[in-house]
Amino acid sequence: MGYSTRIILISCIIRSYLSMCPEDIVGNDKCRDSPGTKYHCQYHPDTDTTTDTCAPEVNCSAGTYAAINSIEKRVTCMPCSPEMFQSHAKLSTAFTQPNCDERITPCGKGELQCGAASPSQNYKCRCDNSLGWRPNPLKGCDCFLKDAPLCVCQETPCGPGEVLASNFTCVPVSTTVGTFPPCVSGINPKPVITSKPGSTVAPIILGVLLGIAMLVIIALVILLKRRETKLKVVTSKVVAEAPSAEKRGKQLYNKIKTVFIESVDPKPLLLRIDFGSYNDERLRGNIDRHGREDGAAELLQTVERQFPTDWFEMLTKALRHPDIGLSHTADEMDEIRDKLSKETVELQSSGEQVPASESRPLEKEPLVPTAPPGQETSAV
Repeated sequence: MGYSTRIILISCIIRSYLSMCPEDIVGNDKCRDSPGTKYHCQYHPDTDTTTDTCAPEVNCSAGTYAAINSIEKRVTCMPCSPEMFQSHAKLSTAFTQPNCDERITPCGKGELQCGAASPSQNYKCRCDNSLGWRPNPLKGCDCFLKDAPLCVCQETPCGPGEVLASNFTCVPVSTTVGTFPPCVSGINPKPVITSKPGSTVAPIILGVLLGIAMLVIIALVILLKRRETKLKVVTSKVVAEAPSAEKRGKQLYNKIKTVFIESVDPKPLLLRIDFGSYNDERLRGNIDRHGREDGAAELLQTVERQFPTDWFEMLTKALRHPDIGLSHTADEMDEIRDKLSKETVELQSSGEQVPASESRPLEKEPLVPTAPPGQETSAV
């Protein structure tokens, strides 16, 4: 390693260390000379800087976050930015970023919006029954919050000759041919023929129409039978491939887990991963209490569970960040994925849905009175 490379690496490590907020004990010592105040510190990922001050602690209500004014030594509860929301009240000292904790996410595949987002909650969605999607479970998921962990839309098409109604039950398709009533149990009742005395043309016309109707009905029955057979073949193929796809995905995760745990320090890497709407405070606390290897294992498991479709990209991107300097580990993980590329492509093309793994942990309501948006407190 050359001299210039060492200088750049050392400066990156120093900058990363200085940008992180200190431990609670160190922070409280900084405010020892300001009675009635608490230490507030927030990290700005866009500029890689921190803002801190000693100010009285307040409780910001749902839909707001704590904004630090280090010059005037005060904290103000401000509304969330348009792309974020805060679903619960929170003490001003608990905010570690200059914004609310959770990111607003629109309704996704198989979902329709049924409620607007706000500073205190995410969008509300319902499953799109017109495309064959229904909620799991059915009860309590008619119109659910986008980040609700218990409601998941699953593509479950109805059988031949049926459609999914708005109450998520399969109902027969209403079909009529000409002016004749629909078939009942495979038998088409005879039409009522009325004609004037001496008329011979009307019965002939009705007979021709009846013959045409029967031919159309027979053609429809044949098409439905073919569709039913095709659906059975496709369904059996997906069921047969599902266990092998799950096994291949687990194999990829286990191989990467070994490399990840041996090479990664989870604390600095945690700052380079965008967790979006997931509240990672509990994860931060667990990593602080554990050793390096246990902390790395918990970080990997949490990212894989919370982001099942792009966990690999999030980790390799964070490892290649200049402040982390683990591009060689990311390259090694890429090599493992390349060796399993064929199995990975088959797994993705099967269209499997990965269910939500864990619900967001419940947080206790603080005892400090709630401050509405715009309330300020000044240092004593």
